[in-house]
Amino acid sequence: METNKLHRFRFHVPAEKQETLLNPSAELMQLIESSVKILPDVNMIQFTTSNCGKTTAQQRLIKYLIYTL
Repeated sequence: METNKLHRFRFHVPAEKQETLLNPSAELMQLIESSVKILPDVNMIQFTTSNCGKTTAQQRLIKYLIYTL
């Protein structure tokens, strides 16, 4: 099992949802050890997490989406 790897998830987001997804609480982002940013001109969000395996990275992404939406 691979661990300590950087994981990036990119997905399209409608413009009206970008503001919500880009302003998560600092406590949430610290808790899930992740970051999020918008990719200019393509309506995409990039969620990045590290120091975990693929399954944990996916769980962090799901937790982020649940708490921000």
